[in-house]
Amino acid sequence: MTPREIEAYVGSAAFQSVRSLISMAWRSTPAHQAVDDAMVAATIEAEWGARKHVAEPSTTRPPPALGFLPNAPDAYVPAAAPVEQGAFQYYDTVAEHMRSQQEKPHSGFLGLLPQVRISLPELPPADSVLARTAIGFVFTQDHLLSSISAVRGRMTQRFGAAYADITRVDVISPARLGSRFGAIGLYLGYRAHKALPSFYVLEAGLATGPSVRLFPSADMSKIDRAPTAYLPTPFVEMSNTYDAALIMNGDQPSMLIVESFREPRRAGGARIHVNVSYEPRTAATVTKLAPGDITLMAAERIAAVGDALGESAIELQDILAPAGRALPWIKKPV
Repeated sequence: MTPREIEAYVGSAAFQSVRSLISMAWRSTPAHQAVDDAMVAATIEAEWGARKHVAEPSTTRPPPALGFLPNAPDAYVPAAAPVEQGAFQYYDTVAEHMRSQQEKPHSGFLGLLPQVRISLPELPPADSVLARTAIGFVFTQDHLLSSISAVRGRMTQRFGAAYADITRVDVISPARLGSRFGAIGLYLGYRAHKALPSFYVLEAGLATGPSVRLFPSADMSKIDRAPTAYLPTPFVEMSNTYDAALIMNGDQPSMLIVESFREPRRAGGARIHVNVSYEPRTAATVTKLAPGDITLMAAERIAAVGDALGESAIELQDILAPAGRALPWIKKPV
């Protein structure tokens, strides 16, 4: 079903209610506040899938929560991933999110995000499609840098003319299948035809799809005190800063460690600590997880944390929070 067909089926009022809850959960800079119809439709489809597969809560399936929506049409069939064109490296990236003891409510959970690794072309493709993969499409418009020349330009601007020797760039990121959960992307840059990466760039984004902010490292060392400068969740402040470290195993990413701090920094360390492990997969073994499912689960978790804080973090929080609490947690927010 197309987004327009889904809106006609559920009704405009219900469709707009889902749009509102998404936009409130991930309100960033004005340029990134729009929630497109595809994202709304994908979240509705996630609710339909949750109702069809009601079982023990897991990290790959949201509990049903949006009771105001009708059930899926009898003939409804979820969209299939495109036929893979090329041989790509995939990863199940497993992120351990922990709110610190100082950050109320102290809580933690595991999140799973399938990602694909592709080599960027020297120049952006004319048709905007970077790759057709087993987990969806990789489009130029979903990335802030979509070619080697763009990365070369950004790195020379930031770190000097020596970076004109960039010869290869791989990007590891979520793909788009109707919608896209764009929380994190990783560029690995290679200079002077070297076999191992010489630098990396983190690409931070939103659950609604857009990539918003680049965090470059001049080499493979730690990124230190980088201003957040966007709002990935309702609990982030623009004045927060990030530290990040990437651990490699040869040419393969092994672990990405990201910490978020309030400024000025205080005793007790980071407010949020995220460990992202990269588990190599193939087209056959990578977890097939619809982006809308991940978005609905994230909204349910935001509602549960907001409920524990006693503040309104998201629209429809009263119906989303119980579903969020039913999800698996390392430390449930209370």
